[in-house]
Amino acid sequence: EKDEELLRNPGIQVYETSVESSDGMKKDVIFHKAAFTDSAGSVSGLIGFILDITDRKSAEEARKESERRLSILLDNLPGIAYRCLNDRQWTMEFISEGCLELTGHKPEELVNNSQLAFGDLIVPQDQERVWQEIQEAVSKNEPFQIEYRVYTASGDIRWFWERGQPVQNIESLQSLYRTRRGCSTTLLNKVLLHY
Repeated sequence: EKDEELLRNPGIQVYETSVESSDGMKKDVIFHKAAFTDSAGSVSGLIGFILDITDRKSAEEARKESERRLSILLDNLPGIAYRCLNDRQWTMEFISEGCLELTGHKPEELVNNSQLAFGDLIVPQDQERVWQEIQEAVSKNEPFQIEYRVYTASGDIRWFWERGQPVQNIESLQSLYRTRRGCSTTLLNKVLLHY
């Protein structure tokens, strides 16, 4: 059916499908096909290749299942789990659903500082101390624990206890570029609890 369509409308086809191999096993594949013409410009046939992507598809499914399990776990933590950049705004790359309960802000409001930065929630009198204490731990590549105050969406002040550890970025080119610009690519994994 796809071949006939390509013969009628010459061009290129790329699509994923499942096929049965000679040993009866189901395989996920990508077809890459194109029509070719003779010297008169008439379609003479098709040329292409099939790429077995069964292992990649299995890995994708396993990754999705792992992410689903992690999401369920993080959403049921009595606090916030997150990963952020080591910048003064504490730019969130990920933040769990516990954020809404503890701060009154939805996670998507804080991810990539889309509506506000986590650093802006920290009470101004605590901001420099938090920065310095975490930078000391980062410079030693050691875990840290810290307590500080945060403004909630309703304007209340809530105490947070935080435990985290620096995680070095593995993207060396990005790291080199950012280091030259004076920005650290160190990331922090943190868990926040309030009391």
